Amino acid sequence: MKMTASRHTTLGRFHIHKDLDDEFKDSIKFLIENALKNESIQKNDNRISLFVAQRGLCHVSKENLDITDMEIRNIVPKEKGGTDKYHNPVLVNKEISSFIDETDKVKINEYRERIKLNIKALNKINKLLKLVGNSMI
Repeated sequence: MKMTASRHTTLGRFHIHKDLDDEFKDSIKFLIENALKNESIQKNDNRISLFVAQRGLCHVSKENLDITDMEIRNIVPKEKGGTDKYHNPVLVNKEISSFIDETDKVKINEYRERIKLNIKALNKINKLLKLVGNSMI
């Protein structure tokens, strides 16, 4: 039987990650070494996978994520039936995460002024707002 490389083997992961630049590799190493406490192994594993899949960019703004200033959020919150499975979490910067959770209209307007969102980003944030049960903007 011929053995093939996949993302589940050491050789497969080597081929996937061999072309990543050093800064990206350092970020992944940081995420591996600094697991989120009080979160599932699955969510911590998905945080690493999503960082690679999103190419280190915020799900909403598409700006580079600072690994010390990002959050993994479930698109569908657990209290609404969401899980930590790979298709549900996304990585966003902390300010956008706070924006999604905000309910005070004055603070929402402050976020809108501070965070300049293009139409695509606005549509994404509205989808997330709706799924957490907050009013769309």
